[in-house]
Order: sequence, then structure tokens, then C-alpha cells
Amino acid sequence: MKKIALYLIIIVLCLGCAKQEKNVSSTEGFFAAILVKDIENSINWYESNFNFQVKNKTENDAVGLKQANLNKDNFHVELIELNSAIDAKEEIEDYNEKTKLIGLFKLGFKVNNFDSLVRKLKHNNITFKGNIVKDPITNKKMVIVLDPDGNRIQLFEN
Repeated sequence: MKKIALYLIIIVLCLGCAKQEKNVSSTEGFFAAILVKDIENSINWYESNFNFQVKNKTENDAVGLKQANLNKDNFHVELIELNSAIDAKEEIEDYNEKTKLIGLFKLGFKVNNFDSLVRKLKHNNITFKGNIVKDPITNKKMVIVLDPDGNRIQLFEN
């Protein structure tokens, strides 16, 4: 009888651990923070090209910080203008555009009206990094555009 009770306790503990492990691994994209040179220019860019809306803005002159939180649907972008931030293109002698820096490489967004958005971005003279390509597995289109600071934004046909 003691063995059966012990086995039952072990089974209950294992099931509880498995359930807890499943809940811990659940994640969902929420926000990204981007250092920018000119916060007002970046706010305008994300608003006019991707319909983000400013939730709030703060400034702290003592530390040379301007910050804005933008959101669209369930995704948030935090833009940060920081006087102490450096631009690798300006600081690295003989910087080559093909050089990749460690850190954030690109942001990705699913797009419902891919062709319509691409036309809008072209009309707004947004810089495209490469051409529109189709993913051979999903057969969906994708393209990369650059924000005002050269950050890559990859758009995926939904």
C-alpha cells in the first residue's frame, strides 16, 4: 500500500512538473527597443509607414535621454535617443556597409496587405534592402526595408 501511495505521489509530481514546464516556455512577441539618432524623425517614420501610434514620450535632459513608446495592435516599439550612444558608421574607421555588428540584426512584421504596403513604402521613398523574394517553403513574399537609422525591418506576407 505504501508503494502504491509513493508511486501516485511521484506520478502527480511529474505531471505537475510537466504542466509547469509547458507554461513556462510559452512566449509571445511584445516589444523591441531601438536606439535612434533623431527621435522625432523616427516617430514620424514608424507612424507614417506602419501606423504605429505614440503612447507616451519622456525626456531627461540630465542624462541626455529622449524616449517614446509606440504601439500597433499587440506590438510595442520603444524609441530611444541617447546622447551617449555611438554610430558605428561614424566611429569605426573605414567602416564597410557589409560589416555586421553583434546585436539586433532586424525586426520582422507579418503584413496582411503586403503588395499594398510595398507600394505605399515605395511612394514614401523608403529604402529597400534587396528585392522582394518568395520563401520557397511557404511561398509567401518578404522584403527588407531600412528605417531612418538603417535598421532592417523585414516584412512577411501573412
